[in-house]
Amino acid sequence: MSDPHTTAHGTDTHHGSAHVDNWHHHAPDEGLPQEEHGGHINASVMGRGLALIIFSTAGLIIVTALYFNHEMGVKYRERTDISLAEGHDKYKAEAQAKLKSYGWADDKATLVRIPIEEGKKRVIKSYAQTAPK
Repeated sequence: MSDPHTTAHGTDTHHGSAHVDNWHHHAPDEGLPQEEHGGHINASVMGRGLALIIFSTAGLIIVTALYFNHEMGVKYRERTDISLAEGHDKYKAEAQAKLKSYGWADDKATLVRIPIEEGKKRVIKSYAQTAPK
């Protein structure tokens, strides 16, 4: 039977004793082989590249965190400001109505509430009567 490591001519290709194709064969007119690519590493270029990668990654993380915090703040304000504003408007309307109307100031119905403008007039009149002349 045939061995997968032998060619049609019976030479062993698995152990490197023969070349399978002509790509590995070089003619004498080709000159010396090229120097190995990446055989000499320029540490300065590699260091700059590594620093660029590190700082770019850190910058991206910082920008992403800032964007996330901004967006979460906007979402939080959208949820809380609306409900607070609605409560404030209702409270303000009720307070304005109380300031402009007559009613009971307490639950026992012992104190009367009068409109604020009327109360101001009464206070000014009472001070005017007691002021030295």
